[in-house]
Amino acid sequence: MNKIPDLISYARAYEIALEAAQEQFSEYQTLGTETLLASTNLETEACWVFFKNAKLEIPQNTPFTDCAFLVTKAGKLSLITDFMPQIEQMKDYVNAISLYHLGNLEASKVALREFNHRYGRKKFII
Repeated sequence: MNKIPDLISYARAYEIALEAAQEQFSEYQTLGTETLLASTNLETEACWVFFKNAKLEIPQNTPFTDCAFLVTKAGKLSLITDFMPQIEQMKDYVNAISLYHLGNLEASKVALREFNHRYGRKKFII
């Protein structure tokens, strides 16, 4: 497996995710929500994943309602499916994506197939 160096800091990754969250959800921020992003996040060897604040009241038919913000350690942003509060499912998904960003495409494909089988999900493409 290829290890990539930390090219950006956690703080910079958070800024990238926050900018994306502001673009997507700022109109739903109320006085009761201090921030658009939750305090919970995940980290893998290749990326961080930031989640939207659960206090945001976003209508279900809004685009990207069920998204999380993945920022690679190289600074690339992706919106991914948010499986929270199923933490194990979320970790499995993010680990498969991390393998992709580490350049291990075969392992990523295998991990995604296993994820789809384990959770009965449709095929996900990275």
